[in-house]
Amino acid sequence: MIRLSNTDRCHTQQHRTSACRAPLRSGMALALFALLALFAPGLHAACSTFLGQATLNEIFNGSGTGGGRFMEVKLLDTTIPATTYANWRISICYVSGGAQSCTSIALGSEATGPYVVTGNALSTDYYYSSQNTAMDFALLDGSGAYIDYFSINGYSRGGVSACAFPYDTSITLAQNPFNISRVPDGTGDWSYQPGNSGLVTEASSNDGGGNGTLHHLRLLHDGQGLTCQAEPVTVHACADAGSDATCTAFTDGVAGTVTAGSHSLAFSIPAGQSSTQVSIPQTTAATLALGTSVAGYDDGLTRCYVGTTQQCQLTFVDTGLLFSPNPYQQTLPHQVSGVASTIYLAAVRTDDNTGTCGPALSGSQPVGLAYECLNPSLCHAQSMLLLNGASIVRNNAGAALSYSSINLDFNASGIAELGFDYRDVGSIALHARLTLSEPATTLIGRSNDLVVRPHDLVLNIPDNPAAANHLGDVFRVAGDDFPMILTAMNALNQPTPSFGRETIPQLPGLTTTLVAPVGGVTPAQAGNFGSFGLDCEGNPGQAGAACGQFHWPEVGIISLRASVSDYLGTGEVLGTASGNIGRFIPAHFDLTPLLQAAACEGGAAPFSYYGQDGLETEFRIEAHNRAGAVTQNYRDNFAKLALNDWAVYGFTGEGLPDGLSLASTETAPTGSWQNGVAEVLAQHRVSRSATPVAPATLRILAAPKDSDGVTTDPAQAVHDSDFLLRHGRLRLQNAHGSELLPLQIPLQLEYLHADGVFVANTDDACTVIDLATQLQLRGSGEWLAADQPVLLAGGSGSTSASLGAWENGRAQLTLSAPGVGNTGYVDLRSLISANQAWLSHPWQCDTSAPNEACARATFGIFEGSPRQIFLRERY
Repeated sequence: MIRLSNTDRCHTQQHRTSACRAPLRSGMALALFALLALFAPGLHAACSTFLGQATLNEIFNGSGTGGGRFMEVKLLDTTIPATTYANWRISICYVSGGAQSCTSIALGSEATGPYVVTGNALSTDYYYSSQNTAMDFALLDGSGAYIDYFSINGYSRGGVSACAFPYDTSITLAQNPFNISRVPDGTGDWSYQPGNSGLVTEASSNDGGGNGTLHHLRLLHDGQGLTCQAEPVTVHACADAGSDATCTAFTDGVAGTVTAGSHSLAFSIPAGQSSTQVSIPQTTAATLALGTSVAGYDDGLTRCYVGTTQQCQLTFVDTGLLFSPNPYQQTLPHQVSGVASTIYLAAVRTDDNTGTCGPALSGSQPVGLAYECLNPSLCHAQSMLLLNGASIVRNNAGAALSYSSINLDFNASGIAELGFDYRDVGSIALHARLTLSEPATTLIGRSNDLVVRPHDLVLNIPDNPAAANHLGDVFRVAGDDFPMILTAMNALNQPTPSFGRETIPQLPGLTTTLVAPVGGVTPAQAGNFGSFGLDCEGNPGQAGAACGQFHWPEVGIISLRASVSDYLGTGEVLGTASGNIGRFIPAHFDLTPLLQAAACEGGAAPFSYYGQDGLETEFRIEAHNRAGAVTQNYRDNFAKLALNDWAVYGFTGEGLPDGLSLASTETAPTGSWQNGVAEVLAQHRVSRSATPVAPATLRILAAPKDSDGVTTDPAQAVHDSDFLLRHGRLRLQNAHGSELLPLQIPLQLEYLHADGVFVANTDDACTVIDLATQLQLRGSGEWLAADQPVLLAGGSGSTSASLGAWENGRAQLTLSAPGVGNTGYVDLRSLISANQAWLSHPWQCDTSAPNEACARATFGIFEGSPRQIFLRERY
């Protein structure tokens, strides 16, 4: 037996308040859980609170490329600390010799999230003893509860089906696998690589490189090397064909060899990275063919690029021009747009005796300088590079070069200083050419590909009032679009016109910071920037700027910051914070009825009298955004609907007779906002006309409206079924009898029936008329409280009254017998117009109280026969 308890107060109030309902709800929930625990199959297999927050991600055999064995878990919630997941275990069950065997291995903390690896944990006895072994794996938390699970070839341990795992939990193997992994990581379907070949993805993505496939390797070089120093070449791994400017990086790791003529140079790109560098030490002038080799891959893996031009020959010369950040250092660092820096151009030759680099010339020399736009491959119409303050001619990628001639002073070491100032963004290469007459030769040089990044990413939000707090002006409804303009700027606060025109546009992301309310939620912005160079109407606009339509689904004030996580491989570009954006307000309110109570609930038909307080509606009100989701930041000062003010709800009544209306009571509504949701308890009454009206059913609607104008559209009902309304009155009936016996006066509660007549209200189990305060007696004197003795009028003697219990709208007032010879009468009237006016009626039996019920009780009218001692009737 399940026993539910509650307070006496809750029983008497008949579930009107949420305080009374809570114990009932919790009691039923506990009872239901107890029943499920006793009878539901498989519940002994507990489901972890971490279910859905981490998954099994990869099982690696180790007999293929890379060796070793490991199992890998992907943390979908990266905030889970190592001290927590170190206590997790991977349980393995399988069939051996016709019996089930299980083992478990501690996850430990061998790697940081999101990929947590347990290495060398698998025994061939378990997983790879034969093909198509039937077995399963389970990820268990520290208490042994299930976090994730999957089975191989239909095998399953008992009881695990009770957990509703959100991701794929099975795989069928056609042959012995190299590894089994989820694609995409963490939440994808299980797949496998057969045999003993494949790529190791320990502690890295299973997705990159086209499901673990390396497409090609790119050798990036500048086309010319010097025999006096080793020439750097970048090895970049690609997961797809890409274009001449870029490709999708392959990050699963790869190792192999770079060949350059007779040179063979080993390289290794670790998992999680996509490139490395080798240096070719060629000491004699020659043109070398470049190539690569990787075990397990066929020929044709190599592509070579000088800028965006495919070229697999690298020419070494004894004399040339070398761009460098420091003397004879070959790689120029990446730059920031509009920030002036110093670079060097060295005229270098190989020393005949030492083979080291030395100066090729000195003094003032006219040098041809140019820059080539690599990404984007088409230069902006205006030359954007200044070297030593002079504008340098631009060249599109792969085009025949045009040069600007500038006199440079080479010092005794053959080095000239150059002031570098590029006011655009993108990847470029510098070119230099110097023609000598003695000996007649032309020295050329090309820098490495260098990336110039934006200095800032600036956001502009038109018409934003930038509210400081909850009192600030409204900007947008939560979820409605608003325009936002992003402009990439250089350090001189000028737009950089090439931003967004990269081969793969470097579109920025937005970071949202909640300014107010404090403690609220901070969902991300939704929306996209349009094409760079177009304004918000799609017409040609500012180069380097783009307009987008965005929306934020919450209430409050925010700040935004734009950033590019990795601009052309050079790291993050972080823009300036926008300042305050907002205020954002809800789109509308939504109401859900919870409970209702008529003024009188105890009878067969709950009802309320016209004019009576006590109609109660309890309902939930939610602040919603444009998409219909709750705006959780509608709280504190940002909640502009005053829940204790009956007038703000816009209550209206449907079904009322003409001339009657819905009104408030002296009891104000109650409720409080909690993350955009409030439960409100409101009381109402319906006005009462002087002329009795027939019963009606009332439907109460609400259209709450806050100080920002947020409301419902249209008004919504706040209760599930209609209220029954009745026009009531109290009726007292005359009585007469012997002075020798007590006399009873009937009191009856009535209502106007639909037929137009008053009938007894037997459903009234609520009304009580108090003898001392709501009834009066008058005999030979003034009106007295009915609980006081009164002298009879028109005769002699006195009487006193008592009132019986009210039942089904009726009660009996009993007057005591005044005794032998004491005859006369007393008048009785109600006193309810002030505090129970809904029971008044124009009886007009007392001019001083025309709306009070009245009656007369007379003693001595039937005194009986003086000769009769005893009378008995037989039937």
